[in-house]
Amino acid sequence: AVARFHRSKSSTSLPRLMLMPTGAPDPRSRRRHAAVLVSLAFAVLAFLHTGVRLAFAGAAVQRMGLAPSALAPASRVARCAEVVDAEVADEDDAGDGEEGAEEPVESVFDTPVKRKRKWYLQKYNGKYYKVFRSDRTKWKFDYYTYREEKDGPVVEQGLWNQKYCQPLREFNENKPEYMRQYRRKMRKMKYKHGNGEKWPNGRKIYIHKMRHHPFTKMLYPTYSKPMEWIFSPKEVEKKAQRERAMELQRRLAQEAEQRRLARLQELGVWPGEEVWRRPADGRRNREHRVW
Repeated sequence: AVARFHRSKSSTSLPRLMLMPTGAPDPRSRRRHAAVLVSLAFAVLAFLHTGVRLAFAGAAVQRMGLAPSALAPASRVARCAEVVDAEVADEDDAGDGEEGAEEPVESVFDTPVKRKRKWYLQKYNGKYYKVFRSDRTKWKFDYYTYREEKDGPVVEQGLWNQKYCQPLREFNENKPEYMRQYRRKMRKMKYKHGNGEKWPNGRKIYIHKMRHHPFTKMLYPTYSKPMEWIFSPKEVEKKAQRERAMELQRRLAQEAEQRRLARLQELGVWPGEEVWRRPADGRRNREHRVW
């Protein structure tokens, strides 16, 4: 009984293919071949149903007469370099140039200047004042009016100190307190920057840090002007050289763009509208660099 059990176990553990006779074909392989043949037949029928010509390439094929004729290209094949609207656009541009005068070319540096409103509302001590901007070449301070209601009569008017955002009368009353705060801030800055340490150009660092303060502009007017150099007089020459290098970089970029557009025009490819392109900034767009 033990021998019969071992014989039955060893016979069932063998693969089924090893138990089949030697010359018998595998049924799974026959089903696989049949599926492949059926799929190829369907593919050939679908290809013939579409009516697409078979295109062959090569010198031997042309000698055998299997290649399609060059005089009758397939009507469904789209050529990549074929542009239909480019010639029409060029003709329209030429016609517009003949009718009217050419517009001046705008530079990238000619950015539109945002015009500020003639007046604005400013809040001070819980009140809203209507401040009118004045011409800085003629007047030093702005002009303001105050109304208790929106369409009510003018209750107060006068000059406006735009540096401290309050009427000039209020500023003159609070000026001693503002000066005390300014001197306190200057003492802290002087202690922070080496008790009056200077740069090689002779300017004190703590005063330069406070150069935008209104009292600094009044007490130290020379610090309001930009510095030509800080550590060495050679900085002036290096700055000029840097400006010339940037100008050369812009000119090379313009020439490269002109050559690219000329090449696209020779190929008959429409480059698209100019407004579609991103700004030529070498720090963000690596593809616009000229080196």
